[in-house]
Amino acid sequence: METNMWPFIFNILLIAQLVESESVLAKIATILPSDEKRLFAISKISIAIDIAQSKIKTYNFGDRNITFNVSYADSQCSDSHGMNQAIDMYMKKMVHVFFGPNCDYSVAPVARQVTFWNLPLISGGAMARNFKNKNADFPLLTRAGPTNFNKLSNFIVDMFAFMRWKTGYIIYDRNEQKGVLEEFCNLFATSLHYETKYEYYKMEDVLNERKILVDKIGINNGGKYKFFHLLFKRYYDVTRCLKIPLKMQYLIIEQRAVCTLY
Repeated sequence: METNMWPFIFNILLIAQLVESESVLAKIATILPSDEKRLFAISKISIAIDIAQSKIKTYNFGDRNITFNVSYADSQCSDSHGMNQAIDMYMKKMVHVFFGPNCDYSVAPVARQVTFWNLPLISGGAMARNFKNKNADFPLLTRAGPTNFNKLSNFIVDMFAFMRWKTGYIIYDRNEQKGVLEEFCNLFATSLHYETKYEYYKMEDVLNERKILVDKIGINNGGKYKFFHLLFKRYYDVTRCLKIPLKMQYLIIEQRAVCTLY
């Protein structure tokens, strides 16, 4: 995250927290992973926060004396650990605003809970598509990261439309890019899958699955019913009318997944 973003964030926080007093204490609870392999590790983000504090000291706030109290806690990029740290900081009255969590699975429960605490949460992560439901689920969450999967998916969809492409493949490893966040590639593929679809419509319930499997796959492979039954059900459960238009099908094999647009 660019360091020049933090003075802007601090300004927002100060406007919200300033009261008619000569001395103001701004409590910032920062919940990030301690693992230095992570993109948003405490050791990396704390440097940016220190730079922001030093720059803000040059700002003129009139007669007010602004003091910052920045606390750090390890989220472990876990939904349970991140939530536990947030509750602990809230109960100890250590927070006026949350910086993080950033990992998607960790920030989701905290971003929902802060609504009841009436505390803002600023995250450089929260990239999954579900976080766009701001008004309904995450009214006090501000995503300050460089991008999110919704915008990236929309870009790819627009590129397909511009190039008039009708076929595309997404091949990814579910466990790749763990240094960014858990299931990074899976979350992006899911976002692209949903962004390419129109409304859902249900297929007819009365289907001769064995006959369709034999016709589509062939007599020689038609006996392998159990494996293809799963594939068949998954395909018809997610079939939708797409924007380009396209059809999308997932085939998960061990740890790898293939998403087909055709």
